[in-house]
Order: sequence, then C-alpha cells, then structure tokens
Amino acid sequence: MQVEDDQEIKRWLADSWDAELNWDEANLRKLTHSVTQDEVEEVFLNPFFVAGRIIPPVDSLWPPEKRFVIFGETNEGRVLTVVWTPRGQKIRPISMRSSTDAQKRKYQDRRRNG
Repeated sequence: MQVEDDQEIKRWLADSWDAELNWDEANLRKLTHSVTQDEVEEVFLNPFFVAGRIIPPVDSLWPPEKRFVIFGETNEGRVLTVVWTPRGQKIRPISMRSSTDAQKRKYQDRRRNG
C-alpha cells in the first residue's frame, strides 16, 4: 500500500472532526485480527500518527472516497494500523489490524521525534 502526505486531512482532524467514529454492521464485521471496537476507538483518542492518504492502484475498482491510514496505540500499548475515511464530521473505520514491526518502528520514531 502506497500513501502520500495529505495536509488537508490533518487540518480536517484538527478543525472539523467531532471526535466520534461511525460504526454500523458493515464495518463492525471487519473487526478481525483480534482487534476490538474499543481498541480502535482508543487509537483515535490517544496520540496517533497520520501515515497519509492511500494512493489507489492504477486501473483498480477502488472506491471513490479518499482513504487514510493511521498508526496509533491502545491504552494497553498495542500499536494498530487503521484505514479510515471521513464521513461528515465523523471517522468511519474501514480496516484495522496490528501494525507490522516496520509500522511500529515508524510510529515509535514519530512519537519520539514529533
């Protein structure tokens, strides 16, 4: 997955996001990889790192909405990778899993260095 920096979404998070997540049956079914809804919500309430906007693959049937990736930590210290999209003033989680070792290092480096 390729991502690129997106300053606009960082401004949206700071200025417009109402700190709520949008859940329904469709994205609750995607809670796999032993990730819970509470853990995903904790990631967004704790400091997180916006990795960027996902660059859709060429010639793909990618959904028309922009998707973003964050790395963040649960209250228990588990680092998760969450793919999401803004919906109105809420965040809709799309995919969530434990971060890879490389993603954990990137998250920890970002936390240390700002």
